[in-house]
Amino acid sequence: MSRESSKDLAMTDTGLSRRDFMIGVGTAGGGLAISVTVGTGLGLHANDAQAVTEQGEISAWVYIRPDDTVLIRIVRAESGQGTLTGLAQLVAEELECDWVRVNVEYPTPSESLARNRPWGSFTTVGSRSIRDSQDYLRRGGAVARALLVQAAARAWGVPIEECAVHRGVITHTPSNRKTVFGRVAYAASLLPAPKPESIQLKDPKNWKLLGQRMLRLDTFLKTNGGQDYATDLNFKDIYHAAIKVCPVAGGRVKRLEPKEAQERPGVQRVLRIGNNAVAVVANSWWRAQSALDQMSIEWDYGPNANVQQSDIEARLRAALSDTPTSTGHHHGGAPASVVKDIHDSDRRVDAVYSYPAQHHATMEPMSATARWTRTGCIVWAPTQDAEAALAAVAAVAELPIDKCEFHRLVPGGSFGRRAYHDVIVQAVQIARNLPGSVIKLAWSREEDMLHGPIHPPSMARLSASLSRKGAPRGLHLRIAGSPITLPRNPYDPPNAYAQPRAFYMGLLPETTALPDPTVFDLKDGAKDSKPPAVPEAATVAPAASTTPSAVAPTPAAAPTPEPPAEPPKRGGFFSFLFGGKKDSKTETPAPDQAPVSAATDKPETAVAPAAAPAPVSATPAPSSSADTTQSTTPLPRTTGPVTSAQASALLTRNDSACGYRFDQLLIDHVQRDLHVPTGWWRGAHLNPNTFYLESFIDEMAVASTQDPLSLRRALLAGNTRRLAVLDAVARQVGWGKPAPAGVHRGLAQVMGMGSYLAACAEVSVSQDASTKGRLKIHRFVVAIDCGHAVNPQQIEAQVESSLAFGLSAALYGKISFQNGAVQQQNLDRYHVLRLADMPPVQTIVMPSGGFWGGVSEPATALAAPALCNAIFAATGKRIRELPLNNQLSS
Repeated sequence: MSRESSKDLAMTDTGLSRRDFMIGVGTAGGGLAISVTVGTGLGLHANDAQAVTEQGEISAWVYIRPDDTVLIRIVRAESGQGTLTGLAQLVAEELECDWVRVNVEYPTPSESLARNRPWGSFTTVGSRSIRDSQDYLRRGGAVARALLVQAAARAWGVPIEECAVHRGVITHTPSNRKTVFGRVAYAASLLPAPKPESIQLKDPKNWKLLGQRMLRLDTFLKTNGGQDYATDLNFKDIYHAAIKVCPVAGGRVKRLEPKEAQERPGVQRVLRIGNNAVAVVANSWWRAQSALDQMSIEWDYGPNANVQQSDIEARLRAALSDTPTSTGHHHGGAPASVVKDIHDSDRRVDAVYSYPAQHHATMEPMSATARWTRTGCIVWAPTQDAEAALAAVAAVAELPIDKCEFHRLVPGGSFGRRAYHDVIVQAVQIARNLPGSVIKLAWSREEDMLHGPIHPPSMARLSASLSRKGAPRGLHLRIAGSPITLPRNPYDPPNAYAQPRAFYMGLLPETTALPDPTVFDLKDGAKDSKPPAVPEAATVAPAASTTPSAVAPTPAAAPTPEPPAEPPKRGGFFSFLFGGKKDSKTETPAPDQAPVSAATDKPETAVAPAAAPAPVSATPAPSSSADTTQSTTPLPRTTGPVTSAQASALLTRNDSACGYRFDQLLIDHVQRDLHVPTGWWRGAHLNPNTFYLESFIDEMAVASTQDPLSLRRALLAGNTRRLAVLDAVARQVGWGKPAPAGVHRGLAQVMGMGSYLAACAEVSVSQDASTKGRLKIHRFVVAIDCGHAVNPQQIEAQVESSLAFGLSAALYGKISFQNGAVQQQNLDRYHVLRLADMPPVQTIVMPSGGFWGGVSEPATALAAPALCNAIFAATGKRIRELPLNNQLSS
């Protein structure tokens, strides 16, 4: 978040909203606010231009101050992947502004809704920020430039065609008269904006900022210690909350003894949250957590109390021989005949692989701050989707959405974890029990490890048939495991992709085989969907009043309870969507009053929110680019949720994302759900699927006595982009030439998140008696073709960080279960890669143009297979089960 954004948050204490402030600045001092109306796909809002006229300004992507400062508003989340910088470059390229004058900020989702969503989707998942928004962001900059030039031309009385723009300076070429953006911004803001689609965007060959190695806009504060994260958020008067949820999913609180905790210094309240959690509110987090740790809580662990890790693994292994739940891709005959032909082959290669459950293990555990009254609710928290977070706030607060506000904060790591808003829901539930007070909820590391949505484990059985000469002919890949789900932004069109899609990601048909989500009919989409209920906050055990200071607590009379919250109109947060725009404003926070209650050791009922709707869940859309060899035959249109039959049709057309060509190919899936909530994780199922496939390609190479590179090139014939990145890596490492003494190499390639990548790992494994099995990773070489490279420097950084994430999982990462609960409850048991273990990485950025690929996730998938293939080359030991741990020394 920019310093401007931080100041804007501070303004909420004065009763002046950021929108009012910006309108005042634009009117008094001259300014230009520009946006492109992005269709919501739902058709539920009035025309954006009309709404803007009523507000007296043009809603903004770009705001230009009189001093020539350019404020670019970004709605995708910055989680360290460079989103703020890359998206700002897209706008600035077409705007032709001076980059050194660019600042960025986050608009709030309530501002977006009040203006009929001119910024479009706030969702940040699947390496999609640039891919999904590059067109309308560039057009936003282009529209702003056109208005600025038009204003200058009018002032000079000259044709627009005679004016040119460079770095924020407008020049009348014949007379050499010049002006700057800030001088004409106000005049430009009064002009009618042209239609964005009418403006010709720059040819990529004429780009000045895009494709350049630009320094990130958010680096300075993060490196000098000035960046505020959610954990740093503070107010003059604030209460801190700690929480414990039943360690086993599906369990509940059986019995609670709150008396001792209530009597501890600083403790305000002991709360039962729903039927499965207990929270303590105090004047410091440490006091709240200490009281919670000392409290006697008896849990009913429920139906999952007997789930063991061995049970999960046995169930997945048995599923490999079961009837498939769905078929992802096949050709060369009906599935049954493909299976028979491959498994009846005289020459066959078989293997079983497994990939463990993983955790996000973000550096900053979950945290959210909330203030609730019967007239409004405001929340501050990190999120990967601020609109969905606002929807969750309104649902749990049981208030109309225009009575709520959400401020996105900078996260200390996301990796898909902050697409889920459980901590925000809890914070609002707690705040409802202490009306008017600001409540800051922070999870302990143990709570974070126990209850983060787990990326599920899986197993795969691979069988390949070989010709008499040893050439691969057929491949059958069966995957057993659980799909993942991602909370969908309730304001976006229904998601077109079936739930199993996420599990297959990286192995199923690429973009051209999938429908455009905008063809879905509303009647089967979000409008008629009935979201699941959100857990409620219920029984409360109050404590003696204590103000958040060093002063000893003083007795106080119990306050008169506030009236119940105003009931939501037309169904909670959907009332805004389907009931038209509201005129009321969000109540600003003023945490100036400590909650008080009568001391008692008897639980009592306080504000108990009823179950409320939450955002609808769905899996995210897959990658957005395809090989040039693929057919573009359109699929039949579908409506609403995708049935199993439709999913099969959607996922079996054209080429497979595995990219390899076999005479016969079958990829199927046996679904075996995990007993805990599952979630998106950096790279998602692209990681295990790439590990399975790329490791097995090496096994086929050994069985057919072929070089791994040569076999890949033969099986990828015609896939020009895949071959290009593979060949680039091979040239860089000198594949085919002797490696340094003791060093061995392993290859892997993937198409994921719309980009094409290949990698080579160089490793050595000690054979000395004293250090036998010690692994050293000498380097990784990675090539990536993401189509258009917005910022090569940032692409290199994301490839490196993705490899670090993937290597951490491959070497150490595993979540296991005992008696239904996660065993790895802190980082002493769930190890992450240390700086000393990170190998040098050389990244070859080779954009071929013509498409927009994602860069923040796909390299994660290359780490494990390239590493394990190199280990096999060094030791002859095939790694089929992760993490690596001590397998080399045993």
